[in-house]
Amino acid sequence: MIDKTILDNKDFIFEPNDLPCLIQYKEKMGGSHLSVVLVAQLFAQGVKIIFLCAYPMAREQFMEQIDGDYEKVLFVDSVINFKEATNFQVVILANESLLSDATTHLLDFSERVIFVKNIEKFSETTFDIVMEKENIILSGDLDLCVAKERIAAKLFTTTIAFNRPSISIPLVLPELKKWTAYLKSPLRNGVIEVIMDK
Repeated sequence: MIDKTILDNKDFIFEPNDLPCLIQYKEKMGGSHLSVVLVAQLFAQGVKIIFLCAYPMAREQFMEQIDGDYEKVLFVDSVINFKEATNFQVVILANESLLSDATTHLLDFSERVIFVKNIEKFSETTFDIVMEKENIILSGDLDLCVAKERIAAKLFTTTIAFNRPSISIPLVLPELKKWTAYLKSPLRNGVIEVIMDK
């Protein structure tokens, strides 16, 4: 069961027209969980996804969120796995180098939303691939990211921040309670939080 998200205490569903999206947070703020929930919401709408994260915990969280739909997910740990990948809604990459391989071996690569979680853990190579794209979600600590200047300069449709990074982004944060963030987009702004399914 996908956890619910609320924006200013009203139900909120993340949609493809909210892309590209930047989610800024430091560790232990709730940004990791929110990121995974938003990707799970896209999954529930039938969106095809490439999932790249630095730690297995995020993959496990995602699988919990989409409980029951495991047959739509392929874990790729070798280039050979890309042969069958177009048959799966979600392609989870085992490591960063496979993103580069996906650009040539995954036939529907351009159709997929690319979710990069833990942006602070990846090299310029990853950002060379994703920064020109609009169907991306970048999630993590911007200040620790090698591509922070490029990311800060990009125009994101949706920016979500749990804290203000040192590098300037076009967002004024109100006072926030723990586990909440501020969302800014052309159509809606407000405090966003996850209501966890008990």
